[in-house]
Amino acid sequence: LVHPAESAKTHNILVLKESQHKNDNNPISRHCSCHVCNTMTRSDLIKLKAHNADEELRNKNKAIYRSALTSHNIAFVSKLMSDIRSAIKEKRFEALKKEWLGVTFKQLTTQNSRRLES
Repeated sequence: LVHPAESAKTHNILVLKESQHKNDNNPISRHCSCHVCNTMTRSDLIKLKAHNADEELRNKNKAIYRSALTSHNIAFVSKLMSDIRSAIKEKRFEALKKEWLGVTFKQLTTQNSRRLES
């Protein structure tokens, strides 16, 4: 499970922009039931990511931020793998793949178009 941790560290999977999410009280993902999505909002994560004059506090917040994203990413990958195993057993893997890739592609396209607009 190195990839979910590295993704949280380098911010490759989740992009939270202060301008868009500073007052966003939604969880990271509405479709996720992980501890982070049940207890933190996007706004909470932005506050952790924010720059702080106190270096010790900034380092603690950065560690909490990365830990929260890692936890979410691990839950996401675990759920995805569980869904894949079930789909293979039930001989519906191709349908799951098309569904998942369609949703993921739409999300990535939306994120990329927002980045271009910024």
